[in-house]
Amino acid sequence: MFRNRPTLIIIRLEEYNYPATAAIAAIMVLPSFAMLLVVNLVQSWSRKRYG
Repeated sequence: MFRNRPTLIIIRLEEYNYPATAAIAAIMVLPSFAMLLVVNLVQSWSRKRYG
């Protein structure tokens, strides 16, 4: 799913299509932040549970 998105960003930048580039980047960033949040919550839960 994410394999072709960096290539799409480069193509859109070469076409000077900045709104599409920003949209693709936002789509890539949101799941990344979600994964960081989940990892942080699991780590916090683990520290509370196991000391």
